[in-house]
Amino acid sequence: MRTLTQYEVAWNMHRAGSTMKQITQVVNKHRATVYRWYKRIRQLGIREFVRRQVTAKYRRPGPGHLSMSSSGLLTSVISTVGAVRRYAKSLGRGMAYA
Repeated sequence: MRTLTQYEVAWNMHRAGSTMKQITQVVNKHRATVYRWYKRIRQLGIREFVRRQVTAKYRRPGPGHLSMSSSGLLTSVISTVGAVRRYAKSLGRGMAYA
């Protein structure tokens, strides 16, 4: 026997005729969140909705995810400092160090 998820509890309470206030108190979520769940559950069905919600928690970042090595970070910081210095110089002021 498995434990019901918050989504399934909310959906079962909704189908049983519970009020939104009762449902939000039980699952401890905002009513807008529960309404979003209902919308997706009606589109996908409860099983598919729960399956997608569970797998979403464990996905790894895709190929477009930005990651920066320590040397890349250092290069970025150096170029930013240089840009700030050039900007300060263009205003006729030097950089003040505390």
